[in-house]
Amino acid sequence: MKTTVPLKAVARPNEGMKQTKPAVFSVWAGFAAYPRCWADPSKRGWRATAVLVSCLVVSCDSMIASRFVVSTPADHAPPSPSELLAVSQAALLECGLSEEQIWTASDEIHWRNPEDPPGISVLVRPAGQKTRVVLSQDLYGPVGPTDTYRCATERLLAQLRDHYGSHNVEVGRE
Repeated sequence: MKTTVPLKAVARPNEGMKQTKPAVFSVWAGFAAYPRCWADPSKRGWRATAVLVSCLVVSCDSMIASRFVVSTPADHAPPSPSELLAVSQAALLECGLSEEQIWTASDEIHWRNPEDPPGISVLVRPAGQKTRVVLSQDLYGPVGPTDTYRCATERLLAQLRDHYGSHNVEVGRE
């Protein structure tokens, strides 16, 4: 014998509510949901990531560099890195940088002054008949080009043009 149980009437969740079309994503809809997500304790990892990314974006550094290409005719040997480093060091010394704070690696020159950051680096990279010389300012927050960097750029360009001729020195191309 079957027993029947009387069913209670249960309201559907959408009864009595106004039916709307699905919302189209907008910037404002994203911002409206932001505070609720921020308050949810299960989203702790996302909050930490958001804070970290925000800090990195605010304090980002930009590379400041000048590129010079010294080219030579096909029948001449390209300048050696040591020769270009000597020219670069002379340009840095002309800007009043102290020789004690300049040191040279195999194909690089670095100048650092702990009391007056950021430093300056010169890199020399041979590439066939052309040699790239890159003068860069060290990363040191959003300070922009310093007077030392501007002076070094002007003096290095002048020194390269004096030694190799203005027609053999290109600026800003690689």
